[in-house]
Amino acid sequence: MSHTELVADIMKELNAARSVLLCGEVGSGKSYTLGHVAQALPNAVYLEKLPLRKQFFLDMAARLHRDGALAGDLEQYNMFPEFDDVRKPLARMTLDALGAAMMPSCKNYVIVIDHLQRGTEKSVIEVVKPLLDAGVTLLIGAAVDADKHLKHVRNRCVCLDMPPMSREEAVVMLWSLLNKADYPQSSALESKVLNLYAGKPGVVADLVAQMTGTAGAMQDIRNISHTDSQPFNLTWPVFFIVLGVAAVLRFTSRQLDDPTIYVIAGTAYVMMMVVPRLMSSSNKM
Repeated sequence: MSHTELVADIMKELNAARSVLLCGEVGSGKSYTLGHVAQALPNAVYLEKLPLRKQFFLDMAARLHRDGALAGDLEQYNMFPEFDDVRKPLARMTLDALGAAMMPSCKNYVIVIDHLQRGTEKSVIEVVKPLLDAGVTLLIGAAVDADKHLKHVRNRCVCLDMPPMSREEAVVMLWSLLNKADYPQSSALESKVLNLYAGKPGVVADLVAQMTGTAGAMQDIRNISHTDSQPFNLTWPVFFIVLGVAAVLRFTSRQLDDPTIYVIAGTAYVMMMVVPRLMSSSNKM
């Protein structure tokens, strides 16, 4: 299935008021696809991350207020002229009352939820499941390994898998994100992207971000690269900070007469040089 066919299938299901769950690996293009669909829908509400229950309802009420679509028990709040003001009186309502008042109006929108796995399981239970129960149309993007989140929604949606991107689609995506006329070495850039993207639109987007703002010269093209992002580990930065503080305290209390200050500084320097290399080597194994 091509990306164009996938988008067509998603639109078909959404137009029939059926919720869609789009699953795929990291970098497979879920966010790009969800954003593309959301832009094509005049009644879409795009959420980059699923918020907690109260925040979702308040944000959604603000959107309804902006559209002049507050109805039923919430219609009285349309008297507030400013878009953000509506959150203040609604924040005083109980969650159950606010949710019950919101659900009928939510049915007029397609709510697009990206990165389902980044929200909490509690928010899936308290926000997504009630929306599905109320018949609100949802378009959800999630990683394939987000089992604890997916178990609550998988059987309630039409499930589609994110297909790998073809080379032709990668080129189309590349020049939809960059202006081809700005890059005199456009064919070289295409070749570099196609050699690195490995069927994942997320890789293309990463490479495009590296090229944005550059002159597009051959050296710029040679310098772009893609590596899978790794979660940032705070262990070593915190350790070095603590070690540095200890060294400063030792230095200020004993001046330069105490030789242990040199031992501490030397140990910190050696670890700063050696540990990152050891960690890098272990990651490659």
